[in-house]
Amino acid sequence: MIILDAVSDLQARRALPQTLSYLKSQGLFTFQRHAIVGDGTFENLVPMLFGESADDYQKVNLSDSRYEFVRIETKMNPKTKKRYQIRRTIHYPGPYDDYPFILKNFSKLNYTTFFSEEWRESAFYNLKNGFRQAPTDFYLRPYWLSLYETMSYNKYAGNSNPKPCYLNKLLHFLSLNWLEEFLNVHHKTPNYPTFGIMKMNEMSHDYLERLFWIDYDLKNFFENLFQKNLLNNTIIIFCGDHGHRQHRLRLTRIGSFEVKLPFFSMLVPPIFKQQFPQAMKNIKDNEQGMSNQYEYSPKLKIFYLALTSWWDVYETLANILKMVEQPHIFDPLLVDWRPTTPGISLFHPIPERNCSSAGIPGKKFCYENFLKYLVLFCR
Repeated sequence: MIILDAVSDLQARRALPQTLSYLKSQGLFTFQRHAIVGDGTFENLVPMLFGESADDYQKVNLSDSRYEFVRIETKMNPKTKKRYQIRRTIHYPGPYDDYPFILKNFSKLNYTTFFSEEWRESAFYNLKNGFRQAPTDFYLRPYWLSLYETMSYNKYAGNSNPKPCYLNKLLHFLSLNWLEEFLNVHHKTPNYPTFGIMKMNEMSHDYLERLFWIDYDLKNFFENLFQKNLLNNTIIIFCGDHGHRQHRLRLTRIGSFEVKLPFFSMLVPPIFKQQFPQAMKNIKDNEQGMSNQYEYSPKLKIFYLALTSWWDVYETLANILKMVEQPHIFDPLLVDWRPTTPGISLFHPIPERNCSSAGIPGKKFCYENFLKYLVLFCR
């Protein structure tokens, strides 16, 4: 899984034409009507990777003194106009070691796991306590924390660094290199399965233009992996988490749509087309709406585009997990998978549905009728 922070479907199409063109030549599925289920990264990653609502993960930890933090605040006396300081004890949610992180289910099945997010205040550490123990076999948070403390990194207190470099390399190079090295070492044969999540922040979170800079690098990254045959038996999820929330683009009409429609795409191994033709047809129908075709005239065809969300991604991962747990069946449509969330595995047909039935809360996070139908004029 490669996650680009704050990248909408339209922004990916604008900024990553070379990468998407190459991946589509390999069979990439892109879902144009994919919706967020919450505001920020945390609110969308939790349903995607834990299968639960982020609201359940926001409760502050009052039971463990190790997670008490003292904050000194400056106040002003309204009568005397004198300033004074007070000490406040702050409690944050977490840690999340005992929560159902789906990577841990794959770890139990002897998968070698990898998790990297370059920001210090990342999804699980943004006013939260994150993890006490490394949740995966290779957990790069200690590396990123040490990098930020070196003299070779430009210190910056805000979110996106104006100079996002370590020595002479942009941070996305480091993220991609770590993931490629992980695959080079641990992903050589099907007998040693891997599950990796790599999230990049600096090149997309606060700036629209930075994503254009890395299009060529991402294309080369995927090309190298394919040339090394490292992706022959690999499912790739290439996505954002939500649309752009910092740029003034959000104030425009199209920007108000973009923030709610994150980039989401999926690439499955070629062998799946031979082994699971019906499941592959379902994915294609969910992407293109071919299973819901209406013909009003010989020259006009209207296709229904499936409404998807991060709940569906979680159920897809759960469906894959069942395939691994039941190797004697190993068919996404035959294994004993049952949804535990509002989502539906993308290997299964997704019916026409509204935001409520898709688990997307309220109008704030969903434009039900946006891109609902794709109209094709045929000669």
